[in-house]
Amino acid sequence: MKCAKGKVFLKNIEPGKQFNLSGTVGILLRCNRNADVLILEIPKTNHFKSNENYYKGRHTWSAHTEVVAL
Repeated sequence: MKCAKGKVFLKNIEPGKQFNLSGTVGILLRCNRNADVLILEIPKTNHFKSNENYYKGRHTWSAHTEVVAL
């Protein structure tokens, strides 16, 4: 699999590094089959703000999620 230009898979960045996915900023905590991420910032849209408690915090994402490394 190849990433889109300018993006990388979560599995290819080092734990502790920040990433951005469409305005969602997080930190990769660890990555095995899946990636444990900590979401710090979310887009400033009404949908995300009304559900802020759900979107912020620790989540498990696919290791093949394409992100922009910061």
